[in-house]
Amino acid sequence: MEAAQLESDGAPVLDVPLRLRPRLARSLRLFFVALAFAATGIWMLSAGKQAGWLPAIFFGLGAVVAAVNLLPGASYLELRRDGFLLCSLYRQSLTRWSEVERFTASSILVGGLLRRRHEMVGVVYRPTPEGAKLRGFSAALTGLEGGLPDLYGKKVEALAALMNRWLEAAREESGETALARERARRATS
Repeated sequence: MEAAQLESDGAPVLDVPLRLRPRLARSLRLFFVALAFAATGIWMLSAGKQAGWLPAIFFGLGAVVAAVNLLPGASYLELRRDGFLLCSLYRQSLTRWSEVERFTASSILVGGLLRRRHEMVGVVYRPTPEGAKLRGFSAALTGLEGGLPDLYGKKVEALAALMNRWLEAAREESGETALARERARRATS
């Protein structure tokens, strides 16, 4: 699908939105793991152990959320002329290209006892007074101002490159030049 969305020079065709969906296998794995833990909680309850309520309720709700996320149109990333639209559990959030400085292939350390690296596409926003505090908190906590919640079936480097191609194409269409961006960056520093 992506190849049909590109001009001969590799630039995206901004008139045609590109919709990426999460990998089905990952979503199914999350659903079945939550379901298994919920079943374990129910089994504990049937054995007379009151501690089974916690996993039964917590993971039961997790299984419901994972099941809803499997429904068509519940979760996706859509690249559009005006920005990128994130949809999760049918809730949509649009970020305009003009709000973004660049995208980076990143990894953050997650987990408690079983720490591991989680790869994600990081979002570096343009400096604005409105977003400075929240983005600063996020950057202090994770090293990133923002990030995409999924890789949508792509490698982290490939998705970051795709996002940056769309960002550059939108800038070129709006007439924004690299020199103007550099001047704006210096003015806010």
